[in-house]
Amino acid sequence: EEMQLEAERLEREHLDREFDSLEREKALLMAERLDRDWAQRDQISLELSRLEELRSEQSRERRQQDLQREEIQRERERILQECAALAERQRDDEREHLEKEKHELTLKAEQLEGQHAESLDRLQGQHR
Repeated sequence: EEMQLEAERLEREHLDREFDSLEREKALLMAERLDRDWAQRDQISLELSRLEELRSEQSRERRQQDLQREEIQRERERILQECAALAERQRDDEREHLEKEKHELTLKAEQLEGQHAESLDRLQGQHR
């Protein structure tokens, strides 16, 4: 009976050591799994940060492009206004020039009419 008790005690110690060994293995596996999970979380977090930075950069680029388009549009409108003002000034200058020419031609015509009238008067005076 003593031997049986000793054998049972040895068996229990052996089983306890095996159980402890399995518990240590289980704890190591769980720690490894936790490490992998944390590493995966860190990797995901890093990727999310990169994506956020990329999105922010793209947003800044889009904003910059929008500002450039707005500036180009303002410049285009300014140039169109300047062209319209220049065309108006040219029309005014042309109109003024034409009116001046008309006035000069009218004066010349009146002068010629006066000369013609004088010539007619002289001719009539000579025939009398």
